[in-house]
Amino acid sequence: MKKIIALLIILTALIATNPLVVFAGLSDNGFEGGISSGYVTGEENFEYKEVIFVTGRPIVLEGTVIIKKTLRDDEVRSTYTYNLENPGENATLRRVLNYSTSLTGSDNGQTLEQTLFSRDPFETIEIDGVSYVLQDYDFSRSNIIDSKPAVDYFAGNTSGKKTYRVGNNASDNRLIVEIEGNFFGCKQYWGTAESAACSLWIQYTGSDDSWGGTASIKFSSTTSKSMEYVDNMPKQISFNGGYIERQHNRSIMKYDCKLPEFDSDGISTDHMIEKSGSLNLETFPVQKRLPVPDLSHIRGHWAERDAGILFSLGVLHGEETLFEPEQVMTRVEFTNSMVMAAREVPQDPRLEKRKSRNPSRRNLEQDRISPFKDISVDHIFFPNIESAYNRGLIKDMGSGSFGPDETVTMSDAITMFIRALGLENMGPGTYAVTTFRDNDKIPSYARNSVYVAQKIGLVKGDARGYLRPGENLTKARAAAMLNRFLRYMRTGMLDDYTGIMNY
Repeated sequence: MKKIIALLIILTALIATNPLVVFAGLSDNGFEGGISSGYVTGEENFEYKEVIFVTGRPIVLEGTVIIKKTLRDDEVRSTYTYNLENPGENATLRRVLNYSTSLTGSDNGQTLEQTLFSRDPFETIEIDGVSYVLQDYDFSRSNIIDSKPAVDYFAGNTSGKKTYRVGNNASDNRLIVEIEGNFFGCKQYWGTAESAACSLWIQYTGSDDSWGGTASIKFSSTTSKSMEYVDNMPKQISFNGGYIERQHNRSIMKYDCKLPEFDSDGISTDHMIEKSGSLNLETFPVQKRLPVPDLSHIRGHWAERDAGILFSLGVLHGEETLFEPEQVMTRVEFTNSMVMAAREVPQDPRLEKRKSRNPSRRNLEQDRISPFKDISVDHIFFPNIESAYNRGLIKDMGSGSFGPDETVTMSDAITMFIRALGLENMGPGTYAVTTFRDNDKIPSYARNSVYVAQKIGLVKGDARGYLRPGENLTKARAAAMLNRFLRYMRTGMLDDYTGIMNY
């Protein structure tokens, strides 16, 4: 009974600390159809570009957007302040938008976000002496977040209707811009991707002219971490080269519009003109030098590079000089490395949640209980084993055992990869059939995962087309698979989200 009470205390503390996924951070482009340079630690001021169509032709504006956010209870408050211009068009834009995003959990573990204005919006555009003053703005945005062990997936919709007064305060000229859009993406430790497509309808009604047109905007934004090996120039140095991890932020936008041609007096004609263009923004890469492991004892081994990367990233644990590539990897070793590779999704650092009063860390340590009877809380890998269990990366082997010293097969590793990604639904189930020549030897528990892994390019067969699903993984083979998993997280997954935009 005491164990049950202690476990309930721990679960209560965890739930109180993080009841909902705080995901509103992936909105650094704002909700106005523009693109920003993306988040860099400690920055609130972003480079920003946007195209507007209020004059009946596309005008590109550039400048900054300042984003400030706070989190209280289950609500995110955010303020976006825009200062944009185009000197060549004698154009400026000033805009302040305040949002309230409510977070609601669902029974299946997903989180629903609903975003509305928390204050009246402000926007004024000046183009060649003509004012466009926002009079009314109907806005709604909602999305769903599906959180998996190593990735948060999201998709949603945006709609809005802006009404501008064109001219001076006494003017009856009105411009209406309506927008409908959808967006989707993913967020994980090694990178983020967001893509969106929007349709716009523009209608001007004035005392001397009326016209209408349409436009479409597509954009994608990515934040990714790349690895680069750099040799040391001098020969007389205690270590050879090492790896640099670089963070890259990139946003790309493409727009198309169909707007009327205007005569020499500025009056619209019945002839419609189609135009298109593109914009992009990139930040200066942020780099971090990684520790250099000593793997001189395996120099020339085919897995030397994989092991070097993983030790530098902290995915492989322990004294690197004791790393034996042909030694079989145990279940506890592989799980520990998997937790470091499939790290938890980081929350937006700009959001500070007010925490409710929880049991002290000391009390939690005293009441801590292992989920497995063969892993003690004093085990060197216990924190990561506990994390893997709580996040659903691993399950017990029956009777509450983990089997720390058991071997790991190819099928076991692939199953854990797909669990981490949360992509089980991409497969047909236990009756999945792969193209590997030894498909019939894949155990039933792993067939769906192997099918998905092959489909997304995470695993390939050997030169003869065999997977060898029952093969026990050596540390060299495990290192190669873990590094391939990381490459997929850093590039393969992100490319899938940005590639479908068809730029």
